[in-house]
Amino acid sequence: MSESVPLLVHSSSVKRRCSPCHFLLIHSREAVLVLFWDLIIGIAQYVGLSVMSDDLAHVRKIELGLAFTFIVAGYLGDFLISRHKLILAGLYSLFLLVIPMLLVVSLQLVPSNDIILLIYIIFSYAVFVIVGAVRVNVLPFNIDQLIGSSSDELTAIIHWHNAGPLLGPFIITNANLLATEYRRIVWLGSIIVFVTAILVSHSLFNHYLNTTPVNTVNPVKLIVRVLCYARKHKYPENRSALTYWEEEAPSRLDLGKDKYGGPFTEEEVEDVKTVLRLLPMVIIFGLSGSLYNLYSISMDATAYGCNDLNTGMQSYFRKYIPSMLKRIGIGLTLIFIVNVLYVILAILGNYHFGETFHCLTIFDKKLSARPQSWQYFDEIIGAIVWYSNDVVSVEFILAQCPKSMRGTVIALWFSLFRLRSQFQFMLIFWPFLQYMSPDIPLGRGFYFFLTLSVLSLLVLVLFIYLAKRYKLRVREVEINIHQIAENYTIRYIEQDEEHR
Repeated sequence: MSESVPLLVHSSSVKRRCSPCHFLLIHSREAVLVLFWDLIIGIAQYVGLSVMSDDLAHVRKIELGLAFTFIVAGYLGDFLISRHKLILAGLYSLFLLVIPMLLVVSLQLVPSNDIILLIYIIFSYAVFVIVGAVRVNVLPFNIDQLIGSSSDELTAIIHWHNAGPLLGPFIITNANLLATEYRRIVWLGSIIVFVTAILVSHSLFNHYLNTTPVNTVNPVKLIVRVLCYARKHKYPENRSALTYWEEEAPSRLDLGKDKYGGPFTEEEVEDVKTVLRLLPMVIIFGLSGSLYNLYSISMDATAYGCNDLNTGMQSYFRKYIPSMLKRIGIGLTLIFIVNVLYVILAILGNYHFGETFHCLTIFDKKLSARPQSWQYFDEIIGAIVWYSNDVVSVEFILAQCPKSMRGTVIALWFSLFRLRSQFQFMLIFWPFLQYMSPDIPLGRGFYFFLTLSVLSLLVLVLFIYLAKRYKLRVREVEINIHQIAENYTIRYIEQDEEHR
């Protein structure tokens, strides 16, 4: 067997006759274990945000705090602290914070004392920050467990990663019927149960995990060093004779490679080039979702049992549109088309597109519930946009991002994802509501949708330009198969001796 094999082997080379959903299966035991952690942490995060949703000021502070936490935690997990240790430290900290909070809420001491209330609020923010830091490192840590696996398993990890927030409503739907104190008890109690389940499963199956530190090089420092070297050097220092046979002349960044006399390895320079190509795409992926919303009355997907449309879309898009960039482009195109449709309705003076409205216009809250057909229409559009922006984009980032910088880049996407609502409200919606009179011709809703259409068109054009120029990173990683097999054999022998 050849010792040089791709890190992720695409399974399309093996002919199989399976259902379109076969890619959702995961065969790696360690990946399934970490995925279980990811799912329940995602549920805990969703439940916590839902409990705090009554106070918008607190929610906005939490969103901003999570955005900052994601970047810091992903950056630390890349080189300073191993992701495994960071996850465990966060879980133990959660356990120590949530137990006193649960006692305070159970004894109803929060409203009675200002000092206790202040401490409870500080602890609540700390819990959200720690949960965010843990979740942003769990996903890259799960990808680290897939060495030698097929690309289908990478896809399955990303799809199941998004199932946590989708499962959260099953817990919070009944909890919202309770008083505020009892909802907090449900939230804190669920965190204790989830953390306990993770710690117990970790102690039982820790020997399956690949806990080797990913990187010891500061990714930001590496990027800065490569860029500074490229700025100072226009010509090769000590060019290897073999490089004269290359068809393309080296770029300024390529001059940093050791074969051109630079101080960096070829892998390090290629990693930096990949990240620089990827960063504009990450920004587009993270913020493009803020250009789309369902401006409708009674947006309750459970009314007609449409909750499963999000997951049902995935297998068919993947089967008939294999290119990830094309799938993302379809989502951006759909956002632009929907915004143009809203503009046309505004010109016609008819906002009742299946009782579609925006709060910048006048509407009647007593209107009857909309037909079921419009509910399906909205849900299909929402499912496509969600799939392209929140699933395929993450899969593309993780597939292309260098392993040494994976945590930082995916943390940037998570941060932008949390800032979507703030971006839409403060930079797009708020100026129209605050500084534009509702009596202007066509109404201020028309200009709001026109702005969204122009912005979505610019984003779409920019994405098409970047996608056409993007050079996919194809890795041929040298993996010693015999060494991997030997390590696994030694590990199992040691485990067998321990249990005797």
